[in-house]
Amino acid sequence: MVGRRFHEAAGFGGMVLAAGFIALYAVLGKILLTGSFDPVVFLAHRQALASVVMLPIAWCKDGVRLPQRAQWSRLAALSLLFTANIGGFIAGLALTNAFSVIMMQLTIPGLSLLLDWASTRTRPRAAAFVWTALATAGCVAAVVGTRASHGHALLAARGSRSHAAYAEARGAGAPHRLGSRAAVSPRFACGIGVLVAQCLCFALFVLVQKSLLEEAPAFSIVSWTHPGSAVLCVLLGLATGNPQRLWDFSAYSMEDAMILVYAALLGTVGSFLLMAYATKWLPASLVSTIFSALEPVWVSLFQWWLLHESLTHLTVFGDCLATFGVCMLGRMQYLQSRAAASIETAQLLSDGLTSVVEEPFAFEEDALERADASESSTKA
Repeated sequence: MVGRRFHEAAGFGGMVLAAGFIALYAVLGKILLTGSFDPVVFLAHRQALASVVMLPIAWCKDGVRLPQRAQWSRLAALSLLFTANIGGFIAGLALTNAFSVIMMQLTIPGLSLLLDWASTRTRPRAAAFVWTALATAGCVAAVVGTRASHGHALLAARGSRSHAAYAEARGAGAPHRLGSRAAVSPRFACGIGVLVAQCLCFALFVLVQKSLLEEAPAFSIVSWTHPGSAVLCVLLGLATGNPQRLWDFSAYSMEDAMILVYAALLGTVGSFLLMAYATKWLPASLVSTIFSALEPVWVSLFQWWLLHESLTHLTVFGDCLATFGVCMLGRMQYLQSRAAASIETAQLLSDGLTSVVEEPFAFEEDALERADASESSTKA
């Protein structure tokens, strides 16, 4: 029989993979959205495809299950938070860039710690903040140390929709620092504000999902959440423009269609299934920390691979520092959860032994009372 430690280790590894899925989705999504591609249409198509894929998987895994009436309000909140999270992610990606989007995800561990503190009234240990800060510092170093060789030229050529210019941009370009100073435009500032709201929605999403995972399987919860989110995305598309654009697939090239399929299968279904599984076995704050702290590590690798950006010593150092911080935070929270489980088990055993010891005495007292009553009736 598979033990709890195996599930916890699998959940930790799953979150590492989920962070990679989302990071690649961010880079590919930025490539797709550079130009005139409608983010709302992409979001609606992504969620519709993810729902079609997710439902059969959940039915094969857990059978056809319907949510209970007591779960309806939390599922509605979960669908709304999920839509706000992915919508904010796409909107922030369209308004800023992949690195800004991923850097903003670093606020999620702190938000999750605060939400756990507010919901459980249990103050986190100081070490939790120390390891979170260390992981965040490593991610900042990784992103600052990353230099773009000609990634921006690739994106500009992609935005022009010129395949010749895109091919030419892949062959040449002058290196420059991603973090070079530039005037902050209102568009970029608006994107940062959207990303702050998106991070808060994600932290709330993990917290609400944690309560549902105690009552239903992870696959079923994700399958219930996606159709509701797809409906909200379609309604958003109907309210923000011409409805015909929702079923106009002529704007997709073969490369665009491949990005959409990846976004639906791995960027959405795969990553959130892994997150739901990990949330069932690990603390919610730990899941958020792993998810957000490792994304910049993956993004720096995917930017190097797809956009030909060079990796510096500072990037490698930051990646190692972020990984170390996440591992130490995970170890601390794992030990805390194991200690809490041990205390709960000891309490249950203590209660069981107390009831076993008390039962004979209760039986003897009942026997003595019956004997006294019998003797009194005999005397009478």
